[in-house]
Amino acid sequence: MIATGDFSLDGMLRMDGAMGATRYTQTAGIGGQLQELRGTSHPAPGLWVQSQEGQSLACSGIDFGRTNVVCVSASPGLMLVRHLRQARDTMACFFLAEGEVLFEDGLGNLAVGSPDSFVTCSDPGELRLKWNTRGRMVALTMPNQVVSDFGLAPLPGLAPYTRDSALRRPAVAFLGSLVVDAGPFSSVAAYFVEKLIHEMMGGLLLENHGVGRSGHRQSLYHQAMALISASAGDSGLTPESLSRKLNVSLRHLQRAFQKRNESVADRLRQARVDLAIRLLTDSTLGVLSLDQIAAHAGFASLGHLRRTLRAAGVGTPGEIRAIAQHSPVSLPA
Repeated sequence: MIATGDFSLDGMLRMDGAMGATRYTQTAGIGGQLQELRGTSHPAPGLWVQSQEGQSLACSGIDFGRTNVVCVSASPGLMLVRHLRQARDTMACFFLAEGEVLFEDGLGNLAVGSPDSFVTCSDPGELRLKWNTRGRMVALTMPNQVVSDFGLAPLPGLAPYTRDSALRRPAVAFLGSLVVDAGPFSSVAAYFVEKLIHEMMGGLLLENHGVGRSGHRQSLYHQAMALISASAGDSGLTPESLSRKLNVSLRHLQRAFQKRNESVADRLRQARVDLAIRLLTDSTLGVLSLDQIAAHAGFASLGHLRRTLRAAGVGTPGEIRAIAQHSPVSLPA
C-alpha cells in the first residue's frame, strides 16, 4: 500500500506541483535532517519529519493546502514530526500499517499506535515517535473544523482509538492510494478529493466517538447534526430518511430539535445553503455550471436553489458567484 524505495544517506526533499495539489518525497539517512525549501513557490508541506538516533526513513506525501497526507516507511529509531504551518486548530491522524510506535507529545503524554488502531493529536506541535521495529504509517493533517462539522469536539492531546471499525481499512487504503498514484489533480478534482477525505475521516471519528471516554452516547440531536453536516449534499436526505438512519421515529427526532427551538427541516435547509455558498464562492469551482453547483449542494434543481437562497436573503447564485469573483472570499475551513 505504501510504496517507498531504498533509504538514502542524504537528506532530500522533492516537490512536484500539480494543478490542484502538491506532491513531495522526503528521504533521510542516519540523523538526516530534511533540507528546508528555498527558492521555490511551493509551500512547505504540512507535516515535516526528521530522523534521530540512527534511524532511516522515507516518505511520500500529497498536500491539498488545508489537508496533508503522507506515507512513511521507517527503520527502528526515533522520528520527530512537526507541523510546519499553524498547528492550532489542526488535527493529525496516524494510521499504522506495520510495526508499533510509541507517541509522545510536547507535554509528555504517551500513546501507543499499532496496526489495529489509530492515534489522533489535536493542535500538534512537535511529536516524538519511537519505532521499535521497521514499520510503515499513513499520517494525515486536517482542520479541527472538519471534526466540529460532524458535531464532535476534538479530543485534546494524544488520543488512541482501539475500537475495530469497518471504515478504518478502506480509509487507510484510500489515503495511501492518493500518495502513490502519480497522476495530477486538477483544481476541481483536488477540491472534491479533499472534501471526500474530510467526510471519510468525519465518519470514522463519528463512529469511534459514538461512545466516548465517559461511556455516554452522544445525544440524538448531535448525532443528527453530524449526519446533516456530512450528508447535506445528498438530495435524498430528508427529515424522514434522517430518522430512519438514526433508527428513531420522525416525531422523536423532531422533539430533540424542538427542545432547542429548531426544526430538522430548517437545519437541513441551512446546511445546504451554507454548502451552496461555499461552492459558489470557491474560485477553483468556476468551471462548474450553476446547475452542477445546485446538484452538489443537494438541491433538486437550480430553480430550487434560487428559491431557497432568495428566501434566505443572500441573493441569487449568479450574484453570489459574481461578488466572490470581484471580492475573493476566504472560505471557512
